[in-house]
Amino acid sequence: ILNPSKKGKKERIIYLLSFVAGLIGLILSGSRASWFVFFVILVTTLVFLKLKKKLRLDPYSKQFFVLAIILVFLIAPITIIPRMLHLFVTVSEGGGLSYRSYLAEKAFLLATEYPFGVGLATFPVIISRRFSFTSWPAPVHNLFLEILAETGFVSLLFFLIFIFLSFRKFRIDIKLD
Repeated sequence: ILNPSKKGKKERIIYLLSFVAGLIGLILSGSRASWFVFFVILVTTLVFLKLKKKLRLDPYSKQFFVLAIILVFLIAPITIIPRMLHLFVTVSEGGGLSYRSYLAEKAFLLATEYPFGVGLATFPVIISRRFSFTSWPAPVHNLFLEILAETGFVSLLFFLIFIFLSFRKFRIDIKLD
């Protein structure tokens, strides 16, 4: 996207559509941590590219960034701002952070009791029965712990190997470019 001379028009359109779809999904996810990480990565990348004098925006790339900014400002009042206003509740006693920590603890406890897992998509059912929740519990909100609790240690090991090999291939591909 930032260096269109290396990409054809079709590839740039695919990258643009993928970015826009991802950005819309990110905004609608309601995840403040994801928004923060996206913003930090975006700013860091732009600063790094500017310092290395590799940030050359052609008219297409400028349109791309303008579109992204417009999307953020159109959707921010509906989704982002209300979520950011409730940030203090997350870290308070009984807020989302303590609740997620509690769920993570229960997921790890289930994994130690059931080393082959409790079954796909059954984490909320099992912990509501096992630990007497007064309301329907949420998923654990941690992919690694969810895989561990629902499918066991062997599945988690295969998932970690998959991630490792993917990053290794990505690193090799970058070196080749």
